[in-house]
Amino acid sequence: MKITHSIVLLLITCFSFSQHHLLDEISLTEKAQLAEVIVEGQVIDKKSYWDKDRKNIYTVHTVSVSTAYKGGSNPYLYVVSLGGTVGLEALIVKPSLDISMNSAGVFLTKATALSLVGFDSTKKLYQTIGASQGFYKYDIINTRATNPFQSIKPTTLDERLKSILKTAPKQLKAIDYFDVDAEKGVLIQNIAAELTTIHDVNPLEVVAGNESTLTITGLGFGDTSGSVYFKNANIGGSGYFEALQTQIVSWTDTEIVVEVPGNAGTGVVIVQVGESTTYVQAPSITVTHAFLTLQHTDTSFQVRNGERAEYPIHHIGGFHPLIVDPLGNFSENAYVFTYNEDFIDNTPAVLSFEDGFDEIVCNSGIRFEINDQTTTPNTQEQESLNVIAFDSISEGTLGHTIGRFAGAYIDCNVIEKVDEPNDTICADIFWVFSEIDFVFNNQISWDFDLDGNTALTEYDFNAVARHEIGHAAGLGHVINEDEIMHYRSGKGSLAYLLSDPIYSPVTDKINTDIEAVMKNINLGILAPDFSECYTFLDINTYNPSLPLVEIYPNPTVDYLYISMQQPIQTFDMFTVNGEKVTGAIETKELNSSDWRLNLSSLSSGIYFLILQVDDKTYTQRIVKN
Repeated sequence: MKITHSIVLLLITCFSFSQHHLLDEISLTEKAQLAEVIVEGQVIDKKSYWDKDRKNIYTVHTVSVSTAYKGGSNPYLYVVSLGGTVGLEALIVKPSLDISMNSAGVFLTKATALSLVGFDSTKKLYQTIGASQGFYKYDIINTRATNPFQSIKPTTLDERLKSILKTAPKQLKAIDYFDVDAEKGVLIQNIAAELTTIHDVNPLEVVAGNESTLTITGLGFGDTSGSVYFKNANIGGSGYFEALQTQIVSWTDTEIVVEVPGNAGTGVVIVQVGESTTYVQAPSITVTHAFLTLQHTDTSFQVRNGERAEYPIHHIGGFHPLIVDPLGNFSENAYVFTYNEDFIDNTPAVLSFEDGFDEIVCNSGIRFEINDQTTTPNTQEQESLNVIAFDSISEGTLGHTIGRFAGAYIDCNVIEKVDEPNDTICADIFWVFSEIDFVFNNQISWDFDLDGNTALTEYDFNAVARHEIGHAAGLGHVINEDEIMHYRSGKGSLAYLLSDPIYSPVTDKINTDIEAVMKNINLGILAPDFSECYTFLDINTYNPSLPLVEIYPNPTVDYLYISMQQPIQTFDMFTVNGEKVTGAIETKELNSSDWRLNLSSLSSGIYFLILQVDDKTYTQRIVKN
């Protein structure tokens, strides 16, 4: 076969939907009373469908039932959740309901009249009570049943359900979902694990979701790749989840290198040796902050060999018209938000929201703005507007941030075959935020005042708003009850949960996004920029990825000096709109690692300097006065 490079870039517009919740706990008794069907079972199949109006994508999970606690004894239960992938369009709900293939646990559900295109209408659909709260997922590491608020022994859950329902469950088939030799409720420490030893984990402080790697060294890991488990930040660390196999960079008998997934939180890391039941506990890591990611499997063009992979999601300054018409989403490199009429009529809510919004925008640099118009679209559907609204949302949810994403294939090649159609293989997908909505529960007793005296019967709206703005800015959850990005909050005053811990992470996210867009400038996507009210404390060091570099003066009027300890291979200068202006710059190489650039021919504005050093690419924002 012959490989040609006639396709360098293949653009496909894909939309997904991401939700991030602050939760209000629903008791097991209340969930059991609200539920129509309660079963224990395991997911044996899952498939995604559009709703009949093609507004959102839903995933149907086929659950093979082993025990029926309430509502009949059908061998299968069809549990539907918001989110999924149909073709190259995706709708991702995160964290919400975490149901992967082969997940087992107890489902507390109620019927829904949702109509899905292509799904067998004779099969009744059910949704979990309180979204993520209605599924107690079995955690094989801790041998516990976990949801966002509880981590209990499966036997205890069974006893409590029987006590609440006052009926005996019906067993359809006998299945032990845990290792029969494991002691219930205790971290598995297989005796054979003494043959496996972990010596070190490096680094001990990491960022999740930015493709950073963790190196685990020791003995007895085997030559066959096993599994690595991280604390799940979306449920406060009460359970573990398994890193994707595509995130395991390398695996030898003495060393494992694994990317830190976006949902990972502070806590111990668990290594499973091969396919055995040997689980070994590694030292605890600290996740300082996390970036939002999405998981996707693309077999159409064999992206990442057609395997399930985790992708970063980037902010941008706007789209090229060939990709999508952003309508009211962007203005001069900013994401522009519009108030729903019900929201803007609530003056205390507006003042409370803008207090958190303005502080985060001006202290982190995220380019968010609010216009003075109002709108009334359905905020939980695609409408090409970034909306701030009150609405009716799932019970137990205080608010959520809805993000729709667009994807573009990059680095594509056509493989020519004799007497067969050509195949296209793409190396990767570039995902970006294209629409963001804030939705707050209109049934909650809110305190909008900014005096820090929220009653124990109310929720601090300002704190919840700051949490959701953090998600919109690209941050995931952390496991730290004293930080604003912890996955849940309680009633009463939360004024101590200041946004300061997220300022630097959001700035880090902006820098990452700028660099990613500039590396893929041929996509026709505009690079993001910093907010107009943001002031760099040290403009020359805001990008920590630059190795021992001096770029000065910045801002500059004419000359810009670059000094690095390593030789500079190449450099280029771009405008925020992606226009290459390197040719208009007079350059002088003072030596192999020192350059002088004359920018006097350039107009005043923001530019991005792209440096190629030691086969790595670095990006620096330059201000030309």
